[in-house]
Amino acid sequence: IKAKERYTNQVNQLYKNVSNLMPSNNMQNIDNTMALVEDFMLKSRTAIGRRQSDVGLSQAELILKDFKDGVLDFEQLRSFRTQLMDDTRSSIADATTSTSQKGQLKQLIGVITSDLDNHVASFGDDALKKAYKKANRFVAKNQGPGGDIAFINKRIFSYPRLCVRQNGNAHAKCSRRGRIGT
Repeated sequence: IKAKERYTNQVNQLYKNVSNLMPSNNMQNIDNTMALVEDFMLKSRTAIGRRQSDVGLSQAELILKDFKDGVLDFEQLRSFRTQLMDDTRSSIADATTSTSQKGQLKQLIGVITSDLDNHVASFGDDALKKAYKKANRFVAKNQGPGGDIAFINKRIFSYPRLCVRQNGNAHAKCSRRGRIGT
């Protein structure tokens, strides 16, 4: 858990460096997110479409509200994207989120990423682009297959210590995978 703390602190520092280089953190354009919302809204006009777009639309509406109110900034949108990514990758999400809901969230993550990329690129500052790429590479390296944080998450979440009830009785001896020990 300390390794995850160090990782989170390092990620936050890398993105803080990005924010500090920006002339304006306030998001000026979220065209990609708006296009996805429009797509979700079109789909939501039918009962089936509503089911296929409800989760993505509800999350995207939060972004649109903050953008409309003029309070959506780079760091806020980046943090929201991180939260959505965590929500789609956790073992709890595996149990509580359908595949179609995860698909909607992943679509939203993709357009948020495009909007963040466009925001950084809009300033034409090479140092800013370099800092942003450095932060993104660090996250991708650690969260991707074979990455340190991916490994830690897998170890933490794939071996929960659970006791399985058999015939209504809890057994004190349990294996790491929740099977009754012998």
